[in-house]
Amino acid sequence: ADADKLIKDVKEDLRKVADKGLGFGVLKYINKVDALQGNDPWDVMFNYLGQFDQAVNSVDWFSYANEDSGESVNKTQFSPVKITINSYIIAGELIINWSFSNKHYIETTINDLSLKYMTCLSQLIDHCLEQAKSKTIFTPADYGLGAEINYQELDRFLDDNDTDNIMSF
Repeated sequence: ADADKLIKDVKEDLRKVADKGLGFGVLKYINKVDALQGNDPWDVMFNYLGQFDQAVNSVDWFSYANEDSGESVNKTQFSPVKITINSYIIAGELIINWSFSNKHYIETTINDLSLKYMTCLSQLIDHCLEQAKSKTIFTPADYGLGAEINYQELDRFLDDNDTDNIMSF
């Protein structure tokens, strides 16, 4: 897919999720609302856990442990998810951990998939860095217009107008 379109589609979709999805998690996992119980409709779970640098660097009494933390989940623990991808930033570096059901996949398959994932992610990052050299890219959500127009309409408007003369408030 075209990188511009892909990035804008995802950005606009994410901006439409109320409270960054917090409500869903509360209703499903804490309040256990009946309508949200049952089989989860996904085989792949992606968790971005945040920038750990901000938490560690904000206080003096909290720091990284040098020891290996070991397995985060017992290998005999049942999981309905076939692939789990956990990512976070630590010391300015993006860390991505993959875990998978050995009943559905073999390690070489996940290794190949993770390499393809990293290649695509690197291409998207390179694309964004290249775009940032020339101009800032805006989408309707940046202006609170996500429900009124789509990004193609905004792109046409911005391309048809001299954005250097548009005032921002």
